Amino acid sequence: MAGVILFFTCAGAATGPLAMGAISDVFGHPRYGFVLATIFACALHAGLLVNWMYQPAGSRLERLDRSEYAGPLEESPAP
Repeated sequence: MAGVILFFTCAGAATGPLAMGAISDVFGHPRYGFVLATIFACALHAGLLVNWMYQPAGSRLERLDRSEYAGPLEESPAP
């Protein structure tokens, strides 16, 4: 799972500035690259709000929490 997260983090870090530069070159001013970055940031914010309000994975996470972490806690022996 960590590899998937790392891949998308790396891909976003590499393609974001590339897209900003390409848009700036096409339209002739750096302002348009920052407009693109602002649009991406607003889309991310909207996605986070939807995730926070509807919690689409909430029931599954609760089931996994009960099944994976249920039971008595084992105490480790004192050294």
